[in-house]
Amino acid sequence: MKAAVVLFSVPILGAAMSASSPSRTRAPEVPVCLDRIAQASTSVTYLAQAEASKLLSRAAIQVEWTHGRSCQSGAAIHVHLTVQTPDNLLPGALAFCQPAIRDDIRILYDRVQSTVSPAHEPHLLAYVLVHEIVHILEGEARHSSTGIMKAEWTPEDYAAMASGKLTFTAEDVELVRNGMIDRQASLNAPAHKEHTEPPQSEPAY
Repeated sequence: MKAAVVLFSVPILGAAMSASSPSRTRAPEVPVCLDRIAQASTSVTYLAQAEASKLLSRAAIQVEWTHGRSCQSGAAIHVHLTVQTPDNLLPGALAFCQPAIRDDIRILYDRVQSTVSPAHEPHLLAYVLVHEIVHILEGEARHSSTGIMKAEWTPEDYAAMASGKLTFTAEDVELVRNGMIDRQASLNAPAHKEHTEPPQSEPAY
C-alpha cells in the first residue's frame, strides 16, 4: 500500500529560536547524511546540525552526521536540500518524507530561506530536520497536537522555541524508541526494506 507523504509547513515569522540543553541519557547513534549545496552556507548547515543534535537528544537520539562515502551506508538517513522548488509542489510545505517506503528526506530549502530572516535560518533548518528525522525513526506518517511534531507551528510555538520549551510529547518519545527497535531489526534482516518494497511513485522534486 502506498504510504502517505509526510508534509511539514510553518507560517512566515521572524521570531528568534534556540534549543535547550540536551538530555544526559546515553543515546543510540543514527547516521544522517546531509546534502551540501552551494546555496546553503557551511556555517548555516553546521549550526543547524548542532542544534538538531541537541533537540534529538531530548528523545535519547544521538545523531552521527555523515558525508561522502559514509552516505553509502544502508543504515543512513539521507537528507536532500532542494532549491528552486516549483510553486505547485506541495504548496506551503517546507519538507516531506515517506517513512514507510524509504529513509529519504527532502528539505525545500529555498522555502526555509524565505520563511525567516537569515539570522534565524539555522534554527528553522534545525527544527525542520528534527521533525522529518523523527518521522523516519517513528516509521509512520503522523503528527502530534503539540510540540515539535505538530503539522504546523504557530507564533506561540515559535515563542516556546525561543525559551527552550518546545519539545517532544511523551507519545513521540515512546514512538521513537519503539521505532528505533523496529528499524534496527529491519537493518539486521537479510534484505533491507528498500530491496523488499515494490517500486513506489513519489512526488516530483
